[in-house]
Amino acid sequence: MKQLKALRLFACVSALAAVMLGSCTSTSQGSSASAQSGKSSVDNWKPYDKNGDMIRTDRNATGKIGVVSTSKVEASRIGAEILRKGGNAIDAAVAAGFALGVVEPNSSGLGGGGFMLIRIAKTGETVFIDFRERAPQKSSPEMWTVGTDGKVVGNQKLEGGKAAAVPGEVAGLLYALENYGTMTREQVIRPAANLAKNGFYVTPTLSNDMKSQFDKLEKYPESAKVFLNKEGLPYEVDDIFTNPDMAKTLDIIIKNGKDGFYKGEVAEAIVKTLNKYDGLYTMEDLANYKPLVRQPVKGTYRGYEIISSPSPSSGGAIVIEILNILENFDVGSLKVNSPEYLHLFSEAYKLAYADRAKYMGDSDYTPVPMKGFVSKK
Repeated sequence: MKQLKALRLFACVSALAAVMLGSCTSTSQGSSASAQSGKSSVDNWKPYDKNGDMIRTDRNATGKIGVVSTSKVEASRIGAEILRKGGNAIDAAVAAGFALGVVEPNSSGLGGGGFMLIRIAKTGETVFIDFRERAPQKSSPEMWTVGTDGKVVGNQKLEGGKAAAVPGEVAGLLYALENYGTMTREQVIRPAANLAKNGFYVTPTLSNDMKSQFDKLEKYPESAKVFLNKEGLPYEVDDIFTNPDMAKTLDIIIKNGKDGFYKGEVAEAIVKTLNKYDGLYTMEDLANYKPLVRQPVKGTYRGYEIISSPSPSSGGAIVIEILNILENFDVGSLKVNSPEYLHLFSEAYKLAYADRAKYMGDSDYTPVPMKGFVSKK
């Protein structure tokens, strides 16, 4: 569902089709790569057969230095190679992140945003980088056409220029690289640029998403140019998919850094095309974007320290609340996936998500009782 939403958004943000991709999460076929000498364990890893049917779900990989795990084999391979070349975890994460934007356009990319939680092993320092998308300055509740029933008319929130927020992916990944990485932009981003230029095999998930969103991709010349083949049809499984405009954009980012994306020709292309489809973008919206650095949320579980994501992400606080509930029970005595085990976990989830629905929000705009979420009481 997240992938379909991302592709729907992308179809309407079609300007970005030539230069970047939307959303920040994934639920597609996963893969991992070990960082050790010799070939990666994913060099020839393909989880589906010629008909697009899943034939393997194993994720086994071992490594002496580290392990890179992503939803796409190409991104895992690139991240592991960065580790082999002496890069640290941040270098590998940033490299894999840019690569995912190429091979997973239905769920990741430069047109979206994300979070990054970092812990420096030598010092114990923890930091949370928030680079989620933000609304353009001209946006307001009044920008939507509302019917007599009080609901937004049509699919304005999913399709068209107003559906796209100011992307934070590039700013966030580069901030992490510059402040916590050890490698250059050329070293870290070049593999993704080469992948966009030379192409990769279309997976069943990507092909199916292109087909299910065909009417929206076809509707906009910019998205049709990128996501449909020469016959104007969706790509099939194992077709080679290239994205030369993405490669060009990544080249510009390598050369000019953050300004290469948020200023200049790339920014102008984004603003021009989004506004062509009733967007509210300005060049200032892009130029003024900065990632936010926040303190992670922390808790404990049976003596272990838990460090996770704070608001505006709801994930970290909810995980800690669930663990606090489970800590009151002898979970270890229960058989995994037994009725008692599943009942306990489902009830803990229900309680935590009820609190999430009632109290969670973006702490920049609304009070969030974070202490209550992580409290043992």
